[in-house]
Amino acid sequence: MIKLQILDETGHKELELMPAEALQKIQPLAEKYWAFVDDHFKEIETLTQADIEQASNIKLTLPLQGG
Repeated sequence: MIKLQILDETGHKELELMPAEALQKIQPLAEKYWAFVDDHFKEIETLTQADIEQASNIKLTLPLQGG
């Protein structure tokens, strides 16, 4: 099981999913979110099933913007 956290402007969601389910949930969010797999930044477009199977924690967050 993987702990998936999705952080957005309203707060966050926490889900516990199997690797294939997590990948299906993450891929549609590629244009809007950044992904941190076990606290390491990863491009969502390049995430594979193998990356996800090795992970224990994935955080999706909106990109940071400088001012």
